[in-house]
Amino acid sequence: MKNLSSKIVSHLETQNHINPNICQINAISQIETKLSTSLKKKIVEVFKKKFIGIYLHGSVGVGKSVILKTLNLLFKNSEIFHFSDLIFHIQKSETLKKEFNIKKKLILIDEFYINNLTNMILFKKFLSDSFKKKKIIIMTGNRKITQIYDDPVNKQLCKDIRVFLNQNFKQI
Repeated sequence: MKNLSSKIVSHLETQNHINPNICQINAISQIETKLSTSLKKKIVEVFKKKFIGIYLHGSVGVGKSVILKTLNLLFKNSEIFHFSDLIFHIQKSETLKKEFNIKKKLILIDEFYINNLTNMILFKKFLSDSFKKKKIIIMTGNRKITQIYDDPVNKQLCKDIRVFLNQNFKQI
């Protein structure tokens, strides 16, 4: 999408009455760069093998969710989830032995937060499936992606999943 940064900033200013600060403008600019690079690579390479998602993190109230909601409005082929709702849907589909299928190409996940091993395993499977289907994933959270849940009994499994997340997401 051409001029994505200016469209997001314009939407924030006119619809949300927010004057984005330098951090928000920088994050928006990096999102535009990563999305346009990814889309160009997909066209040129006819779907590249490995996609790097985007992870926005920062303290409460800095505007991560507002940016995600604006992206959802601007990209018609996107779907937005609160992380806890997404996990609920994933668990439900696992219980019913069905695949949790999102038809949209851009998946937006707000408030990423893992607090148990089950959610961590389910979410990693969801991400792996999404990457195979060439989905673009943008998430927000309060912590760095490497500082998520650490199970005292399954330390290596948690470490492996954190490495997977760190390798597959560009952190902004």
